[in-house]
Amino acid sequence: MFDRRQTFSTIAGFYGSLPGFPANQSNFPWLNDLGYESVISGIPHWAGLDLEYNGSFLNATTDVDEISSFSSTWNFRNATLHWQYTWTPAGGLPLNVTYAMLTHKLYINQATVQMTISAAQAANVTVYDVLDGDAAVRSLPHSSGYEEDNGTIWSAVQPVNVPYVTAYTFSKSTVSGGLPGYTRTLLNSQSVVGTNGSSIAQAIQLTLGGESLTAVVTKYVGIASSDAFDDPVEVARSAATAAATSGFASMLQSHTEEWQTHFTTNSVDSYHLPNGSLPNDQNIIDQQIMSVTNPFGIFQNTVGTNAIAAANNSVRLDNNSIPVCGLGADCYAGLIFWDAENWMASGLVVAHPQAAKQIANYRVAKFKQAQLNVNEAYTSSQANTSFSASSAIFPWTSGRFGNCTGTGPCFDYEYHVNGDIGLELENLYYVTGDSAAFQSSYLPVYDAIAQIYSDLLQFNASSGLYTLSNATDPDEYA
Repeated sequence: MFDRRQTFSTIAGFYGSLPGFPANQSNFPWLNDLGYESVISGIPHWAGLDLEYNGSFLNATTDVDEISSFSSTWNFRNATLHWQYTWTPAGGLPLNVTYAMLTHKLYINQATVQMTISAAQAANVTVYDVLDGDAAVRSLPHSSGYEEDNGTIWSAVQPVNVPYVTAYTFSKSTVSGGLPGYTRTLLNSQSVVGTNGSSIAQAIQLTLGGESLTAVVTKYVGIASSDAFDDPVEVARSAATAAATSGFASMLQSHTEEWQTHFTTNSVDSYHLPNGSLPNDQNIIDQQIMSVTNPFGIFQNTVGTNAIAAANNSVRLDNNSIPVCGLGADCYAGLIFWDAENWMASGLVVAHPQAAKQIANYRVAKFKQAQLNVNEAYTSSQANTSFSASSAIFPWTSGRFGNCTGTGPCFDYEYHVNGDIGLELENLYYVTGDSAAFQSSYLPVYDAIAQIYSDLLQFNASSGLYTLSNATDPDEYA
């Protein structure tokens, strides 16, 4: 993306459209005149719980010298994050702070962050529940609101140049810990919310004192976009409300149970000795670590059958494939290309075939466009080639539309993405044995790919072989 590195938040399939992008960074600039690039767009960073005490702020700008006894934990068994440390701002008392965060594996529109603050003496603090629009890159503000009666803020954005899609983020915050009382107000200070039009925050003023020297602030988040839901505002609002009604402990339990249903111990390679220990060999220790983190990294970007059933949405939730760096980054513009079929699906389909279906289903969803892409051959060295009516060709990179673009040309480039798609569909059939699904959904795509290769290949009389000219190999730096 040639942009700054920053915290990124998004939703699967939330792609915008950028005319003329990337400027001077395309091998095929003329294709940008035929169809815009479709790149991943962001939503407000939903996890923010900032803290103010004695005029100092605990946020991304906090001086590291004010932090002590720091520890962080990423639990791969249930996909939860934890932080714990002591914050001692200049001229203030030490405050012990912990955070816990998760995005729900079963109820995929829900997320939560819990912050615990404790002090040895009385202290007045302010907690800011923030939806930070700086993360909503390549998105435009749509609307926002504050519901004081139930402690809820919300913000909606649209991916740039795609005004028919809107994503909503709701945050409902609660306070517990036996405090004598607290006040809540909408916050407009740019020092907290910045200048992005999609940012919004509420301030919660707390008094730690007497026997109530600990406060627990929990924000319950609901997120949905119109790409997957007909009424995203109600889905997001209901998700936040249901999460708050359920409570953090209940959310953690159902989230953990769902993760352990899928990411089981016996689905992870083990390098342990019979006595349960690991050999004193760093290479083997590294292999053991990667045997957990590698599948986790892919698996956290998938949606399971239980989650689809819980959302009552089997059509539009499992057809977004997996961007090369997952949903937590906008590297490679969040686009889909051969990494998904060739490097992610191959292992995923064996251990988690249902999760791998979203990779195949993405290509099925873009199949009609792939058939239309054949008509773009006139822009390439294949202008005089005769193509069958049953052919289809997929672009090297693909976002919302699946069209041929400057970074995702269909001809004279990395044709092998089509073969990778065919191989992935074949592997899915071998593993699942689902003949009906293969024949109805995947075989037409598979046949069309076979046909486009047949159309592209030309007989070389001197070598006696069929050849494909003007192709780029997988080494994109070559």
